[in-house]
Amino acid sequence: MFNSTDVAIWKAQDQRANKTPQDARTALAWLEKNYKNTSYAILNHPSRKKVYTISDFRDFNNIAPDVLFGFEGMPGNQMEPDRGGLNLTTPENRTYGGSDYMLAKVGGAWDALLGEGRQFWNFSNSDSHFEISENRLYSSGYWPGEYSKNYTWVNGSTMQSVLDGMRSGKSFSVFGDLINALDFQAKGGSSKVDMGGDLKVKEGQMVKITIRFKSPKKNNNGDSVKVDHVDLISGDVTGKAVPGTPAYSKDTNDTTKVVKRFTSKDWKTDGDGYHIITYKVKASKDQYFRLRGTNLGENVSGETSNGEPLIDSKTDIEDNESRFAEINNRNYKDLWFYSNPIFVSVEERTHDNH
Repeated sequence: MFNSTDVAIWKAQDQRANKTPQDARTALAWLEKNYKNTSYAILNHPSRKKVYTISDFRDFNNIAPDVLFGFEGMPGNQMEPDRGGLNLTTPENRTYGGSDYMLAKVGGAWDALLGEGRQFWNFSNSDSHFEISENRLYSSGYWPGEYSKNYTWVNGSTMQSVLDGMRSGKSFSVFGDLINALDFQAKGGSSKVDMGGDLKVKEGQMVKITIRFKSPKKNNNGDSVKVDHVDLISGDVTGKAVPGTPAYSKDTNDTTKVVKRFTSKDWKTDGDGYHIITYKVKASKDQYFRLRGTNLGENVSGETSNGEPLIDSKTDIEDNESRFAEINNRNYKDLWFYSNPIFVSVEERTHDNH
């Protein structure tokens, strides 16, 4: 989508500035200045090599808010023995239910960014190089869309339409076809917004949250799929951290929590197979709401504890074919989806003095 004359000049120059953190910042600033509507940058498997800090995330998004608007919270390479290819020993650099710790940790790095009101979205990726090597010695990742999917609301049929949809935040990401449709809305008075939106309400006004989702009869592994529970997660929005202050390097949001866990007892099912959940909350402060769902119960040995995903251990089997099969089993028994957030901004009531 770049101008062909520009591309010819760049190829002739053959200058690549991609060695330092400052190079990344310079590149993002250039994209924001020259191609902010037609370019995007997503941080790929951010915890894999201890490359990025939360300060980097904030810098990048500050420099190029239209270009760098998300990260790969659900990494590809799920067929590797170390799930997602995250093979470092520190807990913060492993996957939890297949997801990056920055995403999987309630009140973690992603929540810290959302708590600033940043339009910064989660995406999944297949990162497809090969599934199993031709010599049948190694495994890497599933084919695009085979295991990891993003569902994005797109208006139009051009690549620009797809990018506009990604940038809007109206999308969700899922492993193993746990769900194949999600409608997540918040309504206050006559106003209504979807994922990625900001609902403006008055203090004390009731906000109605509606969640509609469904699952396919079978996933790509041929298994029946069923959501065990859906978590509604919320945190306060307090404004952007200032560079150079302690808050700028803080990678947690202490206000974030699971405000409600819904099971099949809490949802109704319509004739189209959609499960429908409604939840009401009184608007008292600026907040965001996001969803997480899984096929697992709250306490499954080695998988969940009190509904939270546990760290993924390495699948270490010497026989190659047995290892490939066990990795696949590991992945398909541990399925999750994550929605992008809805923001709720509260306008304080004015009080007359008498």
